[in-house]
Amino acid sequence: MNTVPLRPVTADEIATYEVDGVVCLRGLFDADWVARLRGVVDRSMSAHGSQTREYDTGGEGRFHANMFAWRDDVDLEAFVLQSPAAVIAGALMGASTVSFFFDHLLVKEPGTVNPTPWHQDLPYWPVLGDQICSLWFAMDSVTEASGGVRYVAGSHRWPTWFRAQSFDGSSKYSLESMPPAPDPDGSDEHRVVCFDIEPGDVVAHHVMTLHGARGNATTSARRRGLSTRWCGDDAVYDPRPATMVLPFEPGIAAGAPMRGDYFPVVIG
Repeated sequence: MNTVPLRPVTADEIATYEVDGVVCLRGLFDADWVARLRGVVDRSMSAHGSQTREYDTGGEGRFHANMFAWRDDVDLEAFVLQSPAAVIAGALMGASTVSFFFDHLLVKEPGTVNPTPWHQDLPYWPVLGDQICSLWFAMDSVTEASGGVRYVAGSHRWPTWFRAQSFDGSSKYSLESMPPAPDPDGSDEHRVVCFDIEPGDVVAHHVMTLHGARGNATTSARRRGLSTRWCGDDAVYDPRPATMVLPFEPGIAAGAPMRGDYFPVVIG
């Protein structure tokens, strides 16, 4: 397994991330990481943990999620601390220090009808800063039809925060003071991008990039993905109302950098 990217992140890729708030990165991970993370999926889907979620599909598929599992799974821990992910995140963000925030496994099996609602990440999370990004690691060949994530290019620089929408339909994140997220498919003003990706490819997006996904309309294509969330130099803990409740006591004060036992510094 490679511990540094198989090739450098290019200046063009960094520029795309800065302008569009999203970039597809190919050829940075070897096949061993794909195999290890597929094992993580198998274990997660066969055992119900405290942070696993099964969203109602209304059909024959399965929409499985799991979060904050890296401290309990040796392969996830290895990905966080030993894979090229932190190096890649730091290059895109221009950060000298990169700490890990949390892992988020998202699986849409064939026939899953659930869409992932349009959303920005920051309204959900008790963190604040511009140097915060997600790396979505693919374990399958993924297309828009099989639930590939769709992004509104440039939306990370919009001034508006949109109301967070729970994937299970509850209102636990809602703040009525925030407007609902727009439907970019209903307007010609927005450029929506979606990437056909292969196992080991990574799609990186900024914490404020508007994104969502359709269900997995295929009959045989799996969509197994791992999102890892990374914080740079300016990210601080910000436990605002109606944000995600961490499943542990973070051990840092509000306004402190996102660094500690639960948020390990991987670079810096």
